[in-house]
Amino acid sequence: MDNQIFTYETFSKEPPKRGFKLGKIIIIVFALIIAVELILGLKMLLAPISISKKAPLKPLSSAIISLTTTKTNFRVADSVPVGIKISTGGHTSLGTDVILTYDPKVLEASPTSFIKGDIYDDYPAIDSGSGQLRISGVSSVGKPGFNGAGNFGTVNFKAKGAGSPIVSVKFIPQSSSDSNVYGSDNMDILGKVGSVKINIQ
Repeated sequence: MDNQIFTYETFSKEPPKRGFKLGKIIIIVFALIIAVELILGLKMLLAPISISKKAPLKPLSSAIISLTTTKTNFRVADSVPVGIKISTGGHTSLGTDVILTYDPKVLEASPTSFIKGDIYDDYPAIDSGSGQLRISGVSSVGKPGFNGAGNFGTVNFKAKGAGSPIVSVKFIPQSSSDSNVYGSDNMDILGKVGSVKINIQ
């Protein structure tokens, strides 16, 4: 019997290294993320800078005191309401002096004839004379003041006799003894005033 030599070959079948493949995948993902961030960053850097356009500021104008009335025709003994409106022209106003002039033979007014408006906190100085009514309004200390257009107040005149009187705002440019609208720097910013004609029968 021949001696037979049997050779056993052992084949080592090692399982695939999963850790190696997983590491490769992670590196690829990170590389992609970095590439995307670089692209986005370059895009932002190279993009033209857009300057936001703000609405142009409205230029400041002089303040206006205007007068209004509910109607123009009245009868003797009627109450004649004359409203006083203030427009600050974009300024902030800390106070206003209004001097109304009128014909005392046809119209009558007194300090109690005035009804306060809502643009100032206080209306301290109200006095009347012959054919003239002075009314002052001021903002309280520490308050920001008034900016815009609003109701200074209303004077309820009494119609004494027949006629066509004109109620007007006494105004002399650059004068401190007439009607004035004071800005935040205490300078007079009033530039225009109005009047109202009334017919009394």
